[in-house]
Amino acid sequence: MIKNRDELREYHRMLKSDLDTLFRLVFTYRKPVSEGDIRLASVILRKWLVEGQLGQFCNAARAKATFWALDNEQVCKALPATPQINYFLTAGVRMNGIPVKAIYNATVPPPPVPLVPVDTIHVRSFTLHEFLRQKRLYFEGTFFSCEDIIKFTANKLGGAHLDFNRVKEAQLNRAASFMMYGGPANPQDVIHPIEIYWYWNPRAPKFSVASISKSSPPPPP
Repeated sequence: MIKNRDELREYHRMLKSDLDTLFRLVFTYRKPVSEGDIRLASVILRKWLVEGQLGQFCNAARAKATFWALDNEQVCKALPATPQINYFLTAGVRMNGIPVKAIYNATVPPPPVPLVPVDTIHVRSFTLHEFLRQKRLYFEGTFFSCEDIIKFTANKLGGAHLDFNRVKEAQLNRAASFMMYGGPANPQDVIHPIEIYWYWNPRAPKFSVASISKSSPPPPP
């Protein structure tokens, strides 16, 4: 609880400092984000988003926090009815300056169009509550929210040991280990070499609609 203007100013100073640090950690050029930087970033996100410090600051400042992110609602509705996809990540990252909307793994050869309506993904503003609860990752029939991912990363890399559902944590650990750039990391999930397919929106040639990593169909039980 922020009790006076001096505490409010201190919160503002800490928020600005942490945002500057966060940008330095995760905005890289022609190199991957290191595990150490992800660890530090997860602690910052955990503190402000999950532990509620941003909400406290905004309430005291009579402000409203908004987040610009990808709206994937239509894709999330389609995924449970698309068993060919066992991994789907709503992206938002940039590769060589080109935004990527989504990355997913399919167990069938790629059709002429994406298996789910990735062209419906668009940027919009979210409240803090909406952002934390938005479904961002789908793996083997289970959805994971932004809050789930932040907690998992803070637990696994940041040593936070938050109160987190152990079953969900185990599922997220498998999901994090499953998909590497280029396809599934586990050799048992791949029979033939992985192929990468990119779908592009012809009306917006600078915007990548989706990246698909294709693996062979899973072996029969």
